[in-house]
Formats: sequence, C-alpha cells, structure tokens
Amino acid sequence: MHSIGWVLSYIFTGKESLKSGSDEASRIVEKCAATHDISHCHEAVRDMIADVERLDASPADSTA
Repeated sequence: MHSIGWVLSYIFTGKESLKSGSDEASRIVEKCAATHDISHCHEAVRDMIADVERLDASPADSTA
C-alpha cells in the first residue's frame, strides 16, 4: 500500500513527493502511505480503490 501512495501522489500532484494537503486526494495518499499507525491505513486494496473512485474526476483544462 505504501508504494501505491507514492504512485497516487505523483498522479494527483505531478511531484515526486508525498505532498500533504487537506483535499480528499491527499487524504487517500496519506492513508496509503501511513507507516507510523496502521490503524489509519486502508484495510484492503478494494477500500483504497473505492476511495479513489469517489473522487470528483473533473477533466483538467488542456492546452492541446
């Protein structure tokens, strides 16, 4: 799960770090990357997938 947190963080922010924020995407990343307290982690991959699917996935503005 921890490595999935890094990948999601990169997908959501475009940066190679675990950027912390107050939005829902940051909360999901923090739950994936939590190593100090496993009670804050997702219990299963399907729980993490469900959280990601609930995100508001509005398309970003594109210059292409």
